[in-house]
Amino acid sequence: MENSKGSVQSTLPTESSGASAPPLPTNPTWKDIAALFQSPFWLPDGDRTIVGSYWILKMRPYNLNLDQYPDVSTQAKVIYDAIYSGDMPRTYDSTEKFPPEAVALFKTWMDNNCPE
Repeated sequence: MENSKGSVQSTLPTESSGASAPPLPTNPTWKDIAALFQSPFWLPDGDRTIVGSYWILKMRPYNLNLDQYPDVSTQAKVIYDAIYSGDMPRTYDSTEKFPPEAVALFKTWMDNNCPE
C-alpha cells in the first residue's frame, strides 16, 4: 500500500523481530541475489514477497529490472553503492533497508563477477 509520498506503508514492526539471518552462501549465485530483491529474508515472512514485488515494480521505470540477471549484473556496482549507502530501496521504513549481511552477500557476488 502506498502513502501520499509514494512509498509503501508497511505493516512491519518498527523494531527488529529478533530473527537471525539464515545461513548465507559463501559463493552466492544469481539465485541467492534474486532472492534479496524478490523475498528479502530480513522482513517478516508475510511481507517478503509483497515488499519485494513493490521494489521490483518501482525500479522498472528506471529501466532496472531487479528480477532480471542481465540488468542486475550489468548495474551491480550502482546497485551495490545504493544498497550500501541506504539509498536503495526507496522507503521510509528503515526495517526494509538491506542489513549488513545482505549488503555483504551482494558485494561477494559482485566481486566474484556476478555468477549466474
